[in-house]
Amino acid sequence: MSSNATPILEALVKSASLVVKAITDNIDTKRVSSNIKSAMSISKADISDGTASISIIIDTEQAPEATAFEWGSGIHATRGVQKKYTIEPKNATKLKFPFTLTYMPGSKFLGIKGYKNRYAVWRELQGGDHGQVSGETFWAYVEHPGIEPRPYIEPAVLDTMGEVTKLLGTSFIVDVLIGDRKVITIP
Repeated sequence: MSSNATPILEALVKSASLVVKAITDNIDTKRVSSNIKSAMSISKADISDGTASISIIIDTEQAPEATAFEWGSGIHATRGVQKKYTIEPKNATKLKFPFTLTYMPGSKFLGIKGYKNRYAVWRELQGGDHGQVSGETFWAYVEHPGIEPRPYIEPAVLDTMGEVTKLLGTSFIVDVLIGDRKVITIP
């Protein structure tokens, strides 16, 4: 902060830094995408129309997963619509990945490598080894259920609230007592 910064602006910067540190710590411990760290920034502390403010920003274009981790997504969403996400192939005609089938998933399932067709897989599921078939599977599309919430912002705010309140309260008192503001004028 510059030499003409007020104690309240200095306290806002310290407070925002405390919250960002707590958010970063939560990202590290709650299995949240580390990509979010580089998408975080703190705005310049400012006083406008008698109100002091600062913002902690998470750029969701840089880290679009940020909201999903905080509030969940898909069928686990705590905000917005709860539904599965359809994932379709972009640069191919089908999706391919290793998978263990324990049921016949329907028309979206195209087959498993090594089986003549999806009906051969169905027959294997009916009488095969423990009712499951594993291998490289092929799909027309899949429906992803989303992720359960792993809040990392709100807990950081709550964990730092006491220290932030103390910082801001102290800075307000200092600003009023030794600053150039006159709150009460006694004749």
